[in-house]
Formats: sequence, C-alpha cells, structure tokens
Amino acid sequence: MNLKNKIAVFLFAGISFSAYAQIKTFDYQRELKNVTEDWHKISLTPELFSQLKGNLNGIRIFGVTKDGDTIEAPYILKVLKGKRVDKTIDFKRLNTSFNANGHYFSFKVPTEDAINQIALDFSNENFDWKLDLEGSQDQKEWFTVADDYRILSIKNQRTDYTFSTLHFPVSNYTYYRLLVKTKDKPVLNSASLVLDEITDASRSSCDIKATDFSQNKDTKQSIINLELTHAVPISQLTFKVNETFDYYRPMKIEYLKDSTETEKGWRYFYQTLGQTTLSSVEDISFGFRSTITNKIRITVENGSNVPLTFNDFKVTGYDHELVARFTTPASYFLAYGNEKAYAPRYDITSFTNKIPTQLNALTLGDEILIKKDATSTSPLFENKLWMWALMILIIAVMGWFTFKMLGKNSRQSSV
Repeated sequence: MNLKNKIAVFLFAGISFSAYAQIKTFDYQRELKNVTEDWHKISLTPELFSQLKGNLNGIRIFGVTKDGDTIEAPYILKVLKGKRVDKTIDFKRLNTSFNANGHYFSFKVPTEDAINQIALDFSNENFDWKLDLEGSQDQKEWFTVADDYRILSIKNQRTDYTFSTLHFPVSNYTYYRLLVKTKDKPVLNSASLVLDEITDASRSSCDIKATDFSQNKDTKQSIINLELTHAVPISQLTFKVNETFDYYRPMKIEYLKDSTETEKGWRYFYQTLGQTTLSSVEDISFGFRSTITNKIRITVENGSNVPLTFNDFKVTGYDHELVARFTTPASYFLAYGNEKAYAPRYDITSFTNKIPTQLNALTLGDEILIKKDATSTSPLFENKLWMWALMILIIAVMGWFTFKMLGKNSRQSSV
C-alpha cells in the first residue's frame, strides 16, 4: 500500500469513528425503511417532536454499510408553509350613488387578477354598518360575493378600534359593486383590492389533552390553559365564543417556553406569541410564528364586562419533513434528541434545484433508546481537546510517512 492510500485509509477511519461517536450524543433512533432511491422524504411525527425538546438541529441520518462503516446522509429540513401571495390589484373607481337601500361604490379591475379582500378607509367614526358586495363581468348580470358583511368603528377615550376590511372567497370579476346599507353618508377616502392567500400549505391538527378555564377577579381576566398531548409545532389557534352579544376584548396568546422545579414546586415561564383583539365582528382565527410547545395560555381582558365563555378549541401547525439524499448502500436510521446539537451544514442546500419534485416517503421504525457507553460520562468529541489530539495525530502520521518517503528517495538518489 503506497503512502497516499495509507493516509486515505487512516483519514476515512477517523471520519467513520467520528460519525460513530456522534451517534452516542443522541438519545433515540428509528430505522428508515424502504430506502430504494437516491432521494426520499421523511415526515416528522408528533412523538418524534416531543423528544427533540425544541431543538430542530438535533436530528441526523446515519447509515451502517456492509463493511461496518458508519456514514452520514445529508438532508434539508422543510417546513411546509406553502407559498403566500399578497398582491394589491390595480383598479379604477367608477360611480358613487345612493338610493333607499343605501350608498353604492363601483370599481373596475382592468386586468384578469382575482381578489379576496377589499380594505376600506372611511372618514366616518363610530359606525356599525352592513355591506353587500356583488361582482359582474358586464354590469348587466350581478352575482353575490358577500352578503350582510359587518364593519365597525369604535372611537372614544378608552378605545380606538376599526374593522373595515372585507374577507371573501377568491373572486374574479371585471366589476365590483359595494352597497353600504346606512342612511348616513359614508365618506370613502380610499379602497384597496387585494389577493392574499396561501397555496400548497400542509397543516396538521394538534391533539388537545386538557383544557382549563379560570377567572382572576382581581385583574378581571379570563385565563384558558391548553395542554397538548405532544410538544409539536403550532402556528394557528381557533375557538368559538358562546355569547351572541357584541364584545371587544384585548387578548394575549402565550406558549410555555421553559419550566424549573423549585422547593415550592414547578415554575413555568411563558413567552408571548401575539397580542390581538377578540371581537364579535371578526373571525376568531389567530396565526403566529411556528413554535414548538405543549402548553398554550390565553388571557382575555374583561374590564368591567361579564366574562365570556368558550368552546371548540383547535390548534394546528405546519407539517415538517426531511428531504434526504442516499448515495451509499447501507442500513439507515434517524438519530435525534440532542439538545446541544448545532445545525448541520450540507452541500445539498446549495443545489436544491437538483432535488426531484416527486419523492417517495420513508417509513419510520419503532423508537429505540440509544445506549450510552457505561465507562464514559460524556461523548468523546464533546471535549475539543480530543479533536485537537486526533488532528495532531493525523498530522504526525502524515509527516512520518512523508519523511520516510523522502528518506527512501534520498537513498535511491545517492545510489
């Protein structure tokens, strides 16, 4: 074996040993079944998320070849948020008129763009109006887009609230006619026609294990605690209010970020996901940044009002998947559960255009606890001194082989 091959074998052995040592830093593994192609996708399950403890970096894909070598397969973590279209559509404002039914405003869209929102800005304050919206291609035959849609403005010393944006299914008409059903004269400063939608997003419902309601009479707050079965990514919350009267209440949504056990029991630390307004005129659906948790706290400020009652809570989150490349025949498995792991850096992140659009999904095997070496209290490469020692050893071996070859060439030259 020549010098080059000896060095290559030694380096490969070091890399293989490093990969093997990395496995021991993870807590769990699952077999990856049916690896038959170069590219596959792997869906992350709620049970798996619970073991990640909030660290999505703590995932690796390892394989063991027939020769017993340990290798690592590169992957890309994808959050299936889909594509969001947020586009303001050009239009021309046409007629303004009124009759016994109310006041009409007409708009023309000169393009073939669709819309699903119209944002209205009125000079009027403290109004409570109902609107009808119709669409037409020729201004002869009109079709109902929205009926009895309520918009509201409240302005006083304590409150400054306006809800004047119409939300409706995606519509594509050349002409739109808006009827404001009021005897007052609406002064429309401006309008915006918008297409705002998300396509190809993939969400899953999160199983709610327990729901707890309480009232804080001192602070005049309603507090709802939701406990999920697993710690999973969440990004949307919906629920229903039982009362049929009008309401307008400030609301805060928080998630459990951390907890600490003390002599007096557990202390829980919550972080805000969003602050908004719970209103009888708006849909009760709240979106926020994707966050991994198993506890949600909702706080509603009642003021001097009677507390509201709630039901039908639903929590959803974006699905997550790994897109992985397998180039070497091996028995592959997913390793996870390393709170200290850093995000891996793989070349495939720079060549995403080479990834096939259609991928076969791999099946995950049962969860297996990774056994730790009984003689060691920490992974070999957790201490950087071991890494430096290995590097120095490799350099020394390379230098020794180089010196030996130079000496051999020198003796041959002298002969």
